[in-house]
Amino acid sequence: MKKLLFFIIIPLLTFGQNWEFLGYYESDSRHHPVTFSNDRYGYVMTGQNSEGEYLNDVLRYDSQ
Repeated sequence: MKKLLFFIIIPLLTFGQNWEFLGYYESDSRHHPVTFSNDRYGYVMTGQNSEGEYLNDVLRYDSQ
């Protein structure tokens, strides 16, 4: 009975997402960045590039 409930409830709780292409990321690749967002903006800052150099830039993405 528990298995039956599992297979009935899980599909009801999951849903598909529609993604829209917004553009390419126009900066160096980075490892261990600090990322955060608020209602409108997404931020990517610091981290290391592929050569291991520390980065000190901040990128802001505007969703509108």
